[in-house]
This record gives sequence, C-alpha cells and structure tokens, in this order.
Amino acid sequence: GRDINELRTKFEDHTLEEERKIQVAQLEAQDNPEAHDLNALEASLAEIAALKDDFYEVYGSYKEKRKVVIEEKNAVETKNLSEKKSLIARLRETVSTEENIGAAFGSLKEIQDKWKEVGDIPRDNRNDIQAEYSRLLEDFFYNIKIYKDLKDHDFHRNLQLKKDLIAELKQLNTVISMKDVESTLKKLQNDWNDIGPVPNEEWDTLKESYWTEVRSIYEKVNRFYDDRRLKLQANLEL
Repeated sequence: GRDINELRTKFEDHTLEEERKIQVAQLEAQDNPEAHDLNALEASLAEIAALKDDFYEVYGSYKEKRKVVIEEKNAVETKNLSEKKSLIARLRETVSTEENIGAAFGSLKEIQDKWKEVGDIPRDNRNDIQAEYSRLLEDFFYNIKIYKDLKDHDFHRNLQLKKDLIAELKQLNTVISMKDVESTLKKLQNDWNDIGPVPNEEWDTLKESYWTEVRSIYEKVNRFYDDRRLKLQANLEL
C-alpha cells in the first residue's frame, strides 16, 4: 500500500511538471508564435491527459482489489477474535467449576492447543484479549491450587524460565522489523503461558516485569503503525 501511494505521488509530480512546462511554452507562443508549435503543444497535453486516464484506471483497479483483500483479512481476524473469546469463556468455566485436577488439566491442554492454532485478531484487541487469557491461566494455577501438586524445584525452574523470557522481551525492543516484533511477541506470550507456576512470593514482581515489557512493545508497535498512517495521509494530501 505504501509503495503504490509513493508511486502515485511520483507520477502526479511528474505529470504536473510536464503540464507546467507545456503551459509555459503556450504562454511564450502567444507573444512569439514562431517559438513553439501550438498544435504540438496541444497534442502533448492530450497525450498526458490520456496517460493520466490510463494510470488512474489501473490505480483504481488496484485500490478496489486491495480493498477486497483488506476486507477479507478483517473478516478473518474478526472470526479469530470470536474464536479466542469462546476459548476464554471455556477457560473461565474450567477455572470456576472443574474440581477434578486430571479433567481440568485435560481441558486446559485442549484450550491452549486451540488457542495457538487461531490466527491473528484485530490489532486493537490483542492486548486486552491476551491479558484476559493470561489472567485466567493464573487463576487456573493459583485459585484451583494445582501448583500444590508440583515439586518445589519445578517452581524455581519455571521462575528461571520466565526470567529468561522477560530478558528476551527486553531484547525484542531493539528489533527493527515490525513484522518480526509482532510474530516473536505472539510466540513469547504463548511460551509465557505454557510455563507453569512460580513461587508465590516471586509472582507479583515477576508479573509486573513481564507486563511492563509487553506494554512497552505494544506501544512501540502502535507508534509504528500510527506513524505510517500519518505518512500515508500526508502523501494522500500531497
């Protein structure tokens, strides 16, 4: 989208300059008819007009096709959002009602597997949906008290894994490619949720560190797309 808008801007700048040159020549011809061939100048203007018609016909066709692609993408992301909301509702029910540890773990694994299979959702919803999902997973481990059945060394192993993941999030803030940032963030958030519970006294500090880094990355992503929208709008106005 950005490339085609830049191309349109260059085309319009070029044709505007060519038309200006011809108009200057026409003015000169009024004072000195022998200086320019008026018929040739009119033909050049007509040629530019025909070229503009051809360009905007192709450009219009591209915009329509792009609109269809964007609408299809939005429809898919909206469907994915609905699927994730359904999984959240199912997880909430598991947390609230399932007392059998084995059955609860079975439901959790199925929900987590399906969650990973769901594709992208609208960007504006990602942070809230991921936060709700993560909160319910925390409830699963701590409110149902499943973590009591885990050995102490598992807690400390999970603690180290989550610290390592936070370090990866900090490193992610230095990545330039926004596509890589978004895909890696999604993977790291899934990895975070896959790691089991940590010592209870460590949890609040760890969780705050995690969400501080996640929010920082979301803000970076949003700034990037906001800046790009402003640049596109400026090009459009030009």
